[in-house]
Amino acid sequence: MHYWNKRNLEGLAQISAALAGDPQLGAVSRYCALRAKGLRKQALSEIHSFTASTKQWSTQARRDTVDRLLQVWHGHPGVHQLLPQPLVGDLVRPTLDEWARAEPESATAQRWLGMVSGDRSKMETALSLDPADDIARGWLITALLDDVDHATHHLVEGVFLGKESDAVDALRSAESLLAGASDHARFARFEGWLRQLRSLLNDWMTYRETPGGEFRDWCARRGREYDWPSIVYYDDGEGRASDARRGTGE
Repeated sequence: MHYWNKRNLEGLAQISAALAGDPQLGAVSRYCALRAKGLRKQALSEIHSFTASTKQWSTQARRDTVDRLLQVWHGHPGVHQLLPQPLVGDLVRPTLDEWARAEPESATAQRWLGMVSGDRSKMETALSLDPADDIARGWLITALLDDVDHATHHLVEGVFLGKESDAVDALRSAESLLAGASDHARFARFEGWLRQLRSLLNDWMTYRETPGGEFRDWCARRGREYDWPSIVYYDDGEGRASDARRGTGE
């Protein structure tokens, strides 16, 4: 067992069990079982056979199947091998592209297309079409908070990445999205993250006006407690220094 990949492998096994015997997604179940065992070639063979068979399906059957598959994907964020390239390239993406062209007012098509492609504008379109789309709302909130998290993750070293005004705008947009949710309880998990980032950003901008010593020490003197990441630098193989976060500081 590769412990760094444990969540992915266990998730594949769980999905395989859940989809076993499914008339539309049985091949995906078999793919997941094989992939969980490290049998990549055999697993991809199942996917190639599956996508070839879907070409004979009706348009609605393909849409329904892609919708169900992406619901599973969304529900298992730690399973990064659920959608191999042949599945995305031969079924998922063509189906979503056709669906969005044929029904531009479909929030479902726009949402999944945005999630698969990483296109934030598609997710914004989906939410404008259906303000009750909690998947699109949660995805957008996460993306905005991730932007600020990235911009601030070097503050332990006194370095802010990007423009502070962009981070302020991102937090304001995330707050607006949270306020617009019909079921606030479903988004409660974001509130602490938002408060932490806003506090950190406000402290940084205050510190910048009258800096005194290291920012981390400045925060400590004022009783501010943050989960400072440990920044580890490494050579990317081409002579450029890159960084990665490893947990939190002491």
